[in-house]
Amino acid sequence: MFHRLLLLLALFSVLLTTAACSKGAPQNAAAQPVIDPFFKTFYDMLGGESVLGPSISHLFMYGERSYQYTVGALLGHDPDAPAHQRFFLLPIGVDLGLSEPAIPPPDQPSEYYLGGHLIFDEFVPLYDRLMGRAVVGLPISAMHYNPQKNRYEQHFENLGFYRLMSDPPGSVRLLAYGAVKCAAMCVSQVSPDEEVVLPAQTDPHFSPIVLRLGPDFTGWALKDAYTTPEGFREQVFGNLVLIADPSQPERVTLRPVTVRLGITPDSFENPSRDPAFEFYPIQGELGYNVPRAFIDYLAYHGSLDAAGPPISRFGRNRENIWRQCFLNICLEEHRRENYPSLIIPASLGYMYQELEVQAVLPTASQAQGPLGDAAAQPGIPARVVQPEPGKPSASQIGVLLQVWERYPFIASGQSQEIEIRLLLENLPVGGVEPDLTVQLPYGVQDHYDMPPTGKHGQSLVQVDAINAPNGTLIPYQVCVSYPPGETRCASDGFLIGESP
Repeated sequence: MFHRLLLLLALFSVLLTTAACSKGAPQNAAAQPVIDPFFKTFYDMLGGESVLGPSISHLFMYGERSYQYTVGALLGHDPDAPAHQRFFLLPIGVDLGLSEPAIPPPDQPSEYYLGGHLIFDEFVPLYDRLMGRAVVGLPISAMHYNPQKNRYEQHFENLGFYRLMSDPPGSVRLLAYGAVKCAAMCVSQVSPDEEVVLPAQTDPHFSPIVLRLGPDFTGWALKDAYTTPEGFREQVFGNLVLIADPSQPERVTLRPVTVRLGITPDSFENPSRDPAFEFYPIQGELGYNVPRAFIDYLAYHGSLDAAGPPISRFGRNRENIWRQCFLNICLEEHRRENYPSLIIPASLGYMYQELEVQAVLPTASQAQGPLGDAAAQPGIPARVVQPEPGKPSASQIGVLLQVWERYPFIASGQSQEIEIRLLLENLPVGGVEPDLTVQLPYGVQDHYDMPPTGKHGQSLVQVDAINAPNGTLIPYQVCVSYPPGETRCASDGFLIGESP
């Protein structure tokens, strides 16, 4: 198949090189670009405007080579190359820094595992139609779900593929590689659907664990790494959050983000007799039933040690998508017509970085707390109180309650510190006495009367040492009576033990 495509390319190259000898005068630079006759046959062979998008530049030369941009690609011609390689697409995907570390091959051998990545099944037909490696190049990333654009996408050396969630499975189009590469030098109108979203650089602290877990599991880095007030190094990825202790740089863990994001743990359930599930015991004979498909997926991506223990039941999240959450991530099963179900992590990192508190926290100089430093600021998002149904939100009346713990995880027998900040119109509120409830294992609760908030609106209390097995989730809730006569509460949680 591949050799036959090379022969076709060689034939077109000969025809097009011959046509080049009869090229007309250069186009008016001010005119709207159109595909130059020199590239017309090659362009049409690949699907023309309906696939590669319209031209956004005139033909231009660099040495003996000729080039022309379309929205989705950069066409090239090298008269000195072998006949079957004279016409080609330029590796824009590589130039944009979209390459990811290779992932291990799938359990079942596939001819579409190329260059260390498996081509997404919905993208295979277009990949083949565009002559595969000869034109599209090798895949340079895993397939990712991009919630900002509500699409599946995958990057190749020369082209980017995507399918909108709102389109039927298999409805594949190209990302605007050419437009982003040519930028202001070209004239183009790009649909938001096809815009390229460039990832941040993975911090060297986290590269080894991203390589071990797989970039398809972690997702792309969404922002540069930063240092939290406790001194941890943290970086947000599409699906999870990684943290490291600078004094022990090899000690990288996953932040338990699900509870921080307000995903309330479900009540436990009894073991299921359905062979499609495996039971995870948590409290005696009770726990959660986890789909075996999720267990198999996690075995390929760091096991339950990476995901953390389950905190919810498997259930329908929205149309054709079923979800189960663990302490550090959520997994989703996307059920697709005419395709096998797709298992991918939910995009919790996007939610984490968009927490409202990050936009309203005072600067470090404004937020000196009992610890002598800003205890919460961009880099350690705190849980924000959620308004009760039927009541105005905190932002509507200007009241904001933030809570956070000093350590995202503690060893069994170690104490914890819980701190809060109360703001009114982004100004600290003093003299309010918070109540803290810590949910211990086996249904036991500890209650603490926290000191009144100080002039910076903060209050801190040390929680007694907790003895519990590794992997135990310790939820907690802080409530304040403010404004007088109204009760506001915010919840979060931390983990006993260590993640990988």
